[in-house]
Parts: sequence; structure tokens; C-alpha cells
Amino acid sequence: MNSATLRARLGNFQRRLVRGMRVSHRQHFDRRKLVPGILGRRHPAAGLSTALDTVEAHMRRMVALATIQAAVCVGCPAFAADLPKQGSYDFMSCYSGTVNAMDFSPTHMANTSEVRGTVMSNPPGGLFDKVSFRCLTMSYAADGKPSGMTLCEGVDKDGDKYLSHLVVDGGQSTRKVVAGTGKYAGMTASGTTVTVGPFGKAVSGQVQNCTHQTGTYTLK
Repeated sequence: MNSATLRARLGNFQRRLVRGMRVSHRQHFDRRKLVPGILGRRHPAAGLSTALDTVEAHMRRMVALATIQAAVCVGCPAFAADLPKQGSYDFMSCYSGTVNAMDFSPTHMANTSEVRGTVMSNPPGGLFDKVSFRCLTMSYAADGKPSGMTLCEGVDKDGDKYLSHLVVDGGQSTRKVVAGTGKYAGMTASGTTVTVGPFGKAVSGQVQNCTHQTGTYTLK
């Protein structure tokens, strides 16, 4: 939903709110009930005017508060339901986890790892934004050439999930979504992955890194 649509809806919301509150307050502050019960019997006309002025001021404060709250969302990112059926994705994925290494020689080595992390899309609100994920990896290097395979399960804020498959061949990593639930059911997506690190190692036996991932997708 774009900003123009949000502003139009905000204007309609304000008008409906004002009309509804006026009707509600007119019904609540009936002259025959308001003057004897609340204001006393000495000056009913003056008391009624003061009460209605108070109601009007309260109504204006309520409208102003609702306007501020709704205006905040003018800049909010689009939700997944507003994503186009086809497009591109661009996100940063950061993770940490454990590594079980086999260092056979300087030129031949292997490892398995399990990592967990989160995703932030660029711009915010894009595909895979604020996803949490878990990945299992098997990596191998022979004569300095890396290869390996990773399977990742991602879960978004709505609880919808997807399974992605990453393959490393030399210096190139490719990623494909192979299954999904909810909004990801029937989705196809593929792209490339570039490692941002290496980063400093805070704990021995742990891996910490980020990847920049870009590609294209099609929703069902």
C-alpha cells in the first residue's frame, strides 16, 4: 500500500470518526437527562453549553490522537500481502552457530555446521524481511576449491515457512526456494549469495557471519 492510498484512507477515517462521535455524544448528552442529573437545576442552559463545549474539546482531542496514530503508519513498510506477484529481493542475512571441523590437510578439509540467524530486507518490508532461520550445512574443500550444500528453514512474522537450498561451487553460491507454506506455497525464487565476512571469532568452535543475498521471485 503506497503513501497516497494511506493518506486517502486516513482522511476517510477522520471524517467517519468525527461523524460517529458527534452522533454518539448527542445521544449520550440528552438535554432532559443531562441538566437535572449532572449539572443541577439552577442554570440548565449555561450548564448544557459548558458540557457540550467539554464534549467538543474531548472529541477534538480524540480525533487528533487517532490522526497521529494513523499517520505513523504512513511510513510503515508494506506487509507480505502487498508484495507484487513477481519481483526481486535484496536482503542481509546474519547468523551464528556451531562448527564441527575435519582439518585433514591445508588443502583438504570438511565441516558440518548448524546456524541460526535473522534477515533484514533492503528496503524494509520486502520479501523475507524479519525472517528467522535455521540452517544445516555440509562443506568440503579440495585443493583450495570449496563446495558444499546448505538447507535452511525460514519462518516469518506470520508463521509462514519456506525451505531453501544453497549450493556452493567454487566462489559462487546459488540459492533456491524449494518448498513453502502460507504466502510461500508455490513460490519460486532463486539468486546469488555473497559472504560479507570474515568477522572476528568471539568463541572457539563458533561461526559468525553475514551474507548479502539478491535474486528474483514469483509468488503463486
